[in-house]
Formats: sequence, structure tokens, C-alpha cells
Amino acid sequence: EVGTERQNDSTAQDVISNVLSKMGEIEPIQFLLVSDRDDYLGAARDQGMFTVRVKPKNKRRGLTTNYNVDDVGSVQEVINDINGVSFNSALKAR
Repeated sequence: EVGTERQNDSTAQDVISNVLSKMGEIEPIQFLLVSDRDDYLGAARDQGMFTVRVKPKNKRRGLTTNYNVDDVGSVQEVINDINGVSFNSALKAR
């Protein structure tokens, strides 16, 4: 089991590095990785990306991420927070 976990971490790091290398001039801080897997969240965090854990109910917390949400539908709130958009200011603009 330990070997599999280490292999998953290495695979996640390879995937994240590959994506970043193909994106050219885009800085890692401009990415938002959303996942429920610690290996991908850790690899993205280590590369400097924003990270969001989708945490199903009754699951332990895991490693530290920038944000935690209960479901994928809540990711929009995270995007708004990163972009500095508040719900109240969006309503006032209407």
C-alpha cells in the first residue's frame, strides 16, 4: 500500500508538471485545481497553484488546501473569492 501511495504521488506530480509545461507563460498561481485526491492536491499546491478540496461528508480532512467545499457546485464561490467578487457587490451592480 505504501508503494502505491508513493507511485500515485509521483504520477500526480508528473501530470501537474506536464500541464504547466504545456501552458507556456501562464504562472502556476493562475491555476485552480479542484479534486478530492490528496496526491493531486499536494502536487498542485507544491507547484504554487490554488487548490480546492471537494470533501464528501464523513470523510477526514486530509492535507491542507487553500479552500474546502462540500460539492463541485460550490467552486464558483471559491472563484469569486479569488477574483475579489463578493455576492453583495454583484447584487448592487444589477
